[in-house]
Amino acid sequence: MLIKKLTEMGYEAIDPFVGEDTLAHKYGVNFYYENPCRDFALEIKKRDFDQVVSCDALFAWIPKGVTMIGTIRELDRAFREGKYTIALCYKPNPFLEDTNELYLTYRDFIEGKQFEWK
Repeated sequence: MLIKKLTEMGYEAIDPFVGEDTLAHKYGVNFYYENPCRDFALEIKKRDFDQVVSCDALFAWIPKGVTMIGTIRELDRAFREGKYTIALCYKPNPFLEDTNELYLTYRDFIEGKQFEWK
């Protein structure tokens, strides 16, 4: 739904999870959050960081109740690379203060209603 909406808005959206099944199969990993091998972890990180470096902007979705360590690392990398950053996060976390755009709900994003820090 989100990638479709970004595409409709004119962005070339890349789903970071596309290709992970191939990598999991390559390394014999059934579910990479459980018992991944080091080479698998290194290849995932390299691939994701390469995508961050090559993009014009990064859209980070941080859903409630899900640990998104990789997304936070990628967002930080985008900050350091000087990329335009957009975050969709249910809570205005202080570490998201640097984003160019911050939305607290999908509806807010669709309506262009950015969170405003006081």
